[in-house]
Amino acid sequence: MTGDIILLGGNQLNNGIIQRKKILKYDRLIVFDWNKSPFVKGDVNIQIDIKDTNKILNCLEKLNIENILLSYTSTDLGVETQIAIHKKFGLLAPSRNIVKNIMNKKYTTDIWRQNHLLKRASIILEEKKDLDKLPIPKNDIIIKPNISSGSRGITILTKKHTYRELLQAFRKAQEESIDKKVLIEEFVTGQEYTVEMLGDNYGNVCVWGISKKYHTNHTNSNKIAVKLHYNSIDVPDELVKKITCAAIHCYKSLNLKNSFGHLEMIVDANEEIEPLEMGARSSGYIATHLQDAINYSSYLKEYALVIRGKRIRNGYRGKRNISSMYFFYDLPPGISKKKTNLLDYCNCYVRSLSYNRDMLNSGVKFENIHADHERYGFEILKGPKELLTSENIIEWESEFIKNFMGIG
Repeated sequence: MTGDIILLGGNQLNNGIIQRKKILKYDRLIVFDWNKSPFVKGDVNIQIDIKDTNKILNCLEKLNIENILLSYTSTDLGVETQIAIHKKFGLLAPSRNIVKNIMNKKYTTDIWRQNHLLKRASIILEEKKDLDKLPIPKNDIIIKPNISSGSRGITILTKKHTYRELLQAFRKAQEESIDKKVLIEEFVTGQEYTVEMLGDNYGNVCVWGISKKYHTNHTNSNKIAVKLHYNSIDVPDELVKKITCAAIHCYKSLNLKNSFGHLEMIVDANEEIEPLEMGARSSGYIATHLQDAINYSSYLKEYALVIRGKRIRNGYRGKRNISSMYFFYDLPPGISKKKTNLLDYCNCYVRSLSYNRDMLNSGVKFENIHADHERYGFEILKGPKELLTSENIIEWESEFIKNFMGIG
């Protein structure tokens, strides 16, 4: 199985595609990006917005490509173009309309509520005057764009918020929402998880990885992930089974096929599961290094087989005694004092498969962050399950921050 990979988006977190060339064995990497000089540069680089499906299809026609291994994107906004490319080359793909619906948070919450998978209260608003219709909240609320990409435009408010705070949060979300609609929901407390899935053409869905998710404290009224811990020793087998079952039901209820599925959910203190949102895609190093580290084969190679008709099995793929973690540097406001990085403090059996340490120098000013793209670098960690634990990471990260920021 050979061919080109068409990458929709040259964000640095997609650099894992290049680093996995020996495993994927593709002929060329063709990168489409609206930037003239994207971070990820392929064998062919073309400056076209990944949302411009027709222009990209016309460009591919002119390139006289005979076959592709797959097209890949990390962003929800690129999935429609990905579908069109796969169909052009005779590969299986999900319905375009289904994918458009999945991008709509109100649509997914309505479907999940109908299937008894979701319980929290939510309301969709289009105009500022609609804020007057909101009932007095019994709990904290979260305000977010109905259709968007990344963690932009999200605000969490306490139940005692002022109207001014609500209006400001509404405008922030509306500005980031493609359809200008805003979703306001009851804020559910608990531990967040992400689930990486792959569904075939026959209704089967396989869970490749479950991550325990951690958020930064260095932000203003937003939730920005700074750690995704896959195959964590902290997650018992029974909970893994429960999450797997719920995630597969969420995927199937949306009638998705021949696609990745990236689901975010909360598990409360009673182990009740509440799905938050889902995308018909995976993301960057998650789809390359992080899933491959805890499984016995390549996530992207399996995807390439699925879109060629491979039948897969339902359920959790299985686990090794290996854990992996998407670790983003989570730094307090201040000015750094010393050039160092997390690996200087980790156990020697924990290694970094890839990283960005460009800002980890002395004399760098750090401030609170407001969205995913503002995070300050990362490590893709892999290690024995009993060593790459949340407890150890907290200890190593604390030592790193003390030395890096000159604290104590």
